[in-house]
Amino acid sequence: MIATLVMVSAIMPLLRAWWSIRRTTLAHVFVWVSLAWLAWLAASQSTSWQTRYLALVLTSCAGVAVMGARRPGVVAWHAVVAGLAAVLLLPLAEGFFSRGEQATADTLRWVFLCGAATIGIINYLPTRLAGGSLLLLGATGAELYLLRWGGPDDLHHMAVMVAGLAPWMAWAALIRPRQNILESTRLWLEFRDRFGVVWALRLREQFHSSSHHRNSGLELTWSLVRRTDGQALTPQDEETAITLLRALMGRFGMAGKTD
Repeated sequence: MIATLVMVSAIMPLLRAWWSIRRTTLAHVFVWVSLAWLAWLAASQSTSWQTRYLALVLTSCAGVAVMGARRPGVVAWHAVVAGLAAVLLLPLAEGFFSRGEQATADTLRWVFLCGAATIGIINYLPTRLAGGSLLLLGATGAELYLLRWGGPDDLHHMAVMVAGLAPWMAWAALIRPRQNILESTRLWLEFRDRFGVVWALRLREQFHSSSHHRNSGLELTWSLVRRTDGQALTPQDEETAITLLRALMGRFGMAGKTD
C-alpha cells in the first residue's frame, strides 16, 4: 500500500515536468513517460513478473525516446521506440502463451533489457537530475535482479517505492534557484538538464563550430558559457552566446523563453 501511495503521488512532479516541457520536443517523450508511470503503478499492486517486466520495458522506451527528441523526426521516432517495445515485449508474449516465467531466463534477452532500461537513465546522471536518476537506476536494477534470479516480495515493493520517489528527487533538484548566472548560462544549463548528456554534447559541439566560424571566442563548458581566453563575458559576448544557443535549440523547441 505504501509503495502504491508513493507511486500515485509521483503524478504531481510528473505533471509539473510536463508543464515545463510542453512546448519542447520532450512533450513527445512524455507519452512514453506516462505509460511507464502507469506500468510502475500497476507493478506496485502486483508481484507478477509480467507487470514488473512491462514497467522495465516502458522505462526503456521513455529513455530511448529522448534520443530522438529533435525536429525534424521527433514524430517518426515514435515508430522506432514502438519497434523497440515490440522486440522487448516478445518474452512477455511468449510467457503468456507458452513458457510462463521461464520467458525471462534467456541471458541474451535479459542483457539486452538491462542495456535498454539503463541507457536512458545514465543519460541524466551528470545533470541536476542525478539524484532522481540514481533512485530510478536503483529501482530498475533491483527489478532486473528479481526477474533474473528472483527474491523476496519486499525487495520488489521497495524498488517500486524508490521508483516513485525518483520524480520527487528530480523536481527538488530543479526547483532550487541558480544564483548569479548569466542568461546564456541559464539557457545552456536548462537544455543540459532537460535533454541529458547525449544531446548536450551534440549541442556543445555545434556551438563551438558556430563560434569558431563567427570568430567570437566563446565556448561551452559543462557548467557555463565563457570566453576561450578566460576573460569575463562582455555584453556583446552575452548577446552572441544567447543568439547562438537559441538558434541551435530551435530544433528542440527551446528557441523562445522557457518556463
